Amino acid sequence: MIRRIVESLRTRSHSIFATELIIVIVGVFIGIQASNWNDERVDRVRAHQYLERIRNDLDSDIIGYNDRLRFWSEVLAYGVLALNYSHTDDQEGLT
Repeated sequence: MIRRIVESLRTRSHSIFATELIIVIVGVFIGIQASNWNDERVDRVRAHQYLERIRNDLDSDIIGYNDRLRFWSEVLAYGVLALNYSHTDDQEGLT
């Protein structure tokens, strides 16, 4: 392989070799940059999907916490009524 490069340099002019080398370097650079842009795009899409899932989970959690809060508020109200009944024999609100 090295022998072919040396022969290429001997038979061709150095300006043609330099031009080909620059074309290869620019092509590799453009290819790497395109790959980086694609990776960034994929990362943005994945981040958006994660945020959507987190938002859905948080919405579910809020609904669950509101249900628990409502339940325990009812338990508290019934407890207050039961204590009131035990102290005063007032059955108002027990039925």
